[in-house]
Amino acid sequence: MVIPGHLLTERDREALALARTLREHMHGWMSARGVTAPVKVTPYVDPAGRPNVLVRLDSRLAIAMILSLRDLPAQPGPHADPGPASAP
Repeated sequence: MVIPGHLLTERDREALALARTLREHMHGWMSARGVTAPVKVTPYVDPAGRPNVLVRLDSRLAIAMILSLRDLPAQPGPHADPGPASAP
């Protein structure tokens, strides 16, 4: 089903862009590692109005991603909770 662009909200468009960007990066990651597997990235807007994506992977791709992510140094993400503020 294709929804005409003029019927999409700004949040819908943000979710679509997020899904498109994630899909492109995942395919680049997979290509760099010689991984071929089906992946489905589905955009949606949650009840709070935030753009989100659902990612569906087969077990082979999930295991490859787990192994790759496990080798990365732990770093807080862009939306990580910085923790309690320290008093001056």
